[in-house]
Amino acid sequence: MRLVHYFLILTLCYACGDKSSEPISCHAFDLEEPTVTDGNVTKILTTVLDTYEDQIVTNVIQESIATIDSDSYQNILSGCNNFELSDLTAYVANGDYSVQFEEFTDESYSLITRAEIDCLFEENFWIAYYDKYPDSGGYYSFTIPHIVENSAIIEYQMICGGLCAYGYIVYLEKLDDTWIPQERCLLWIS
Repeated sequence: MRLVHYFLILTLCYACGDKSSEPISCHAFDLEEPTVTDGNVTKILTTVLDTYEDQIVTNVIQESIATIDSDSYQNILSGCNNFELSDLTAYVANGDYSVQFEEFTDESYSLITRAEIDCLFEENFWIAYYDKYPDSGGYYSFTIPHIVENSAIIEYQMICGGLCAYGYIVYLEKLDDTWIPQERCLLWIS
């Protein structure tokens, strides 16, 4: 009888065990047609990633994320020097809609779709994500950059697990044809 109980327990443990060896069904997600083709946007995203992030495989969600409200920014950014409330108000108004970013020219960065992330989430998200992208440290999302002449504000977040994520806002200035980050302020962390 003990042998039967032992076998039953082992069978149940195996059935409830790690599913990471199962094949991933989230394949073949085509990128959306880009709705923003301004070369400055891709340059800003690349500059932020090159300056502040160091990943072997860098996945970026193609669809932009929404900004937070200007009152929240005012409280969070009180210690930051380069962010003016009027610029932030315009930035928030600019981020009310969603766009699809165009593909990066730098092969270090890859766009992935929101549909793929949603599919992986249904598949036991972080296990499925890291099974599909084993060299990735997580994925990034960006707001639409707010560009005024030779300055820009952009927000981004990096998500790498259930309690592994952070978000920043970055102020950049353009010198000749190069975007140069002037200040980065932490918005949140988990």
